[in-house]
Amino acid sequence: MTPFILKYAAYLLLFFAVLLLTVQLYPEEVKGGEEEDVPKGTYRAFRPLIKQVATYNRRLKLQRVRERYRKQIDGAGLSYDITSDDFFAIKELVLLLFVGLGLLGYYNLWRDPTIIVVSAIIGFLLPDLKLRDLTRSRSKRMLKALPNFLDLLTLSVEAGLDFVGAIRKVAERATPGPLLSEFRLMLKEIAVGVTRRQALVNMSRKLDLADFTSFVSAVTQADEAGASLGGVLRIQADEMRRRRFQRAEKLAGQAPVKMLFPLVAFIFPATFIMVLGPLVFQLMHGGVF
Repeated sequence: MTPFILKYAAYLLLFFAVLLLTVQLYPEEVKGGEEEDVPKGTYRAFRPLIKQVATYNRRLKLQRVRERYRKQIDGAGLSYDITSDDFFAIKELVLLLFVGLGLLGYYNLWRDPTIIVVSAIIGFLLPDLKLRDLTRSRSKRMLKALPNFLDLLTLSVEAGLDFVGAIRKVAERATPGPLLSEFRLMLKEIAVGVTRRQALVNMSRKLDLADFTSFVSAVTQADEAGASLGGVLRIQADEMRRRRFQRAEKLAGQAPVKMLFPLVAFIFPATFIMVLGPLVFQLMHGGVF
C-alpha cells in the first residue's frame, strides 16, 4: 500500500511541475512602474521550439481563428513577440504535455481512459484561460490608470500644448504601464502618417474598452465642433473616475455573494467540527451512542 501511495504522490508532484512549467511559458505580467513586454526566462528558453512549431501552423487554413486570437493577444499586450501561430504552438505543446501526463497516469495509476481525456481537455483549454486572464488583468490596469492619465493630459493641453504634443509630454513623464505603451504606439502611428483621429480609432478598436471608446468619441466630436479640448478632457477625466468608483461599489456589493460558497463549503463545517467535535466524543465515551 505504501509504495502505491508514494507512486501516486510522485505523479501528483509531476503534474504540478508540468502545470507550473506551462504557466511559465507566457510572457511576464508586468506590474505598474515597470516596463511592459518583458518575456519570462522560461518563455525565452522555449521560444525557439515554439517558433519552429509555429512555422508548420502557418499552413493551416484557420483565418477566422487566427483573427480571433490576434485580437486577444493584442488585448493581452503580447503582440510584440507572439503571433496567432505561436499561440497555436503553445496550445499544441501544452496539449502534448498533458496527454503524456494522462498516459503516465493511465498506465501507472488508474486504468481508465477518462484520465487521458480529462488531461487532454485541461491541456487544450489552459492556454486560452491564461490568455483571458492576462487580457482581463491588463484591461483592469488600463482602466485604473486612465483617469490620472487624462488629468495630466488636461493640464498639458490647458498649458498650451496641442493634443499630440500633450500626449508626447505625458508619455515622457508618466509611470510606465499598459496604457502608456498603447499611447506610445499611437504616437508611432501618427509619426508614420496616420491621422490623429484614425490613430485614436485604431487604438479604441484594439483595446475594446467602453471607457476608452467614450473618451475617443468625445475627443473626436470636440474636434469636429471646434470645442475647447481642455474642458472636454476634464469632463472625461471626472467621468472615468466616477465610473471607476461605480465599478468598485459593484464589486463590493458582489463580495458577500461570492463569499457564501466558501463559508458554507469550508468555514462552517470546520467551525462545527471544532465546536461540536469534543461534545460528540464525550457523548460517545459516556455511552450515549
